[in-house]
Amino acid sequence: MIRTRRHLFWYELRNVLGNWYTLVFGMAFPVLMAIVISQTALQDVPEAFKSTAITGVVLGFAQLIPMAGIFLGHSAIYAKELEDKVPLRMQLFGFSQRSILWAKLQAQLVFQTLALLFHFGLLYPILGYDRPSPAGLIIYLLVLYSLATIYFVLAHGIANFFRRFGPAYGLSMLIYFTFMLLGGMMGVTSAMLPKPVRALADLLPPTHLSKPAITDLWIGSAYNYSMLGQAMLFFGALSLLVLFGSFIYRRNRAY
Repeated sequence: MIRTRRHLFWYELRNVLGNWYTLVFGMAFPVLMAIVISQTALQDVPEAFKSTAITGVVLGFAQLIPMAGIFLGHSAIYAKELEDKVPLRMQLFGFSQRSILWAKLQAQLVFQTLALLFHFGLLYPILGYDRPSPAGLIIYLLVLYSLATIYFVLAHGIANFFRRFGPAYGLSMLIYFTFMLLGGMMGVTSAMLPKPVRALADLLPPTHLSKPAITDLWIGSAYNYSMLGQAMLFFGALSLLVLFGSFIYRRNRAY
């Protein structure tokens, strides 16, 4: 049984690392965007504040790893598998839905770990962002891994609802760019948005992870966790509703 689970995990990990959506949008794109923004948009920032500004950019784009790598990646991979009836065939060979789901989540979190090491390891010698405090690093990673799990749940629900690659990937891509826009990662800060849209943006974790105050969490300074915590709870609850809704929708329908 342990050997079977190990083989299933390695199978899922190969699927994740062999998906170019995941590698391009989850690894290369966040690094590229952090370098471009730091080298262009921050040119007029006073030298005394430049290190803090660069750190905020690096941290803000690090959240694209779970958003793009896990949310987009899992949505695309799992929707394609459902369309090709891969999970059904695996169940016929004795793999339970729970074991398949757990292996997929493990593989995605391993990918996130590799992507974060790549992101921060490559950008430190290039941009020279501020080093984190031990507590700040632990809390920041805890937030990212919790958010990654929430993205996984949402992506799983979307893929299970459609069970076709095209619609699932199209909706996931739309959500992805919407989150980037509301989170202030497309040149428009949340403060520049209309008030009703800004209220919606404040309900989502990307908005708070891309604000300059996230550097306070990173270096261990005073940080107000209430807004970020509320956004995580709201987004987690919304993702669970999508997942359970997909189960109910598919309950009385043919595969």
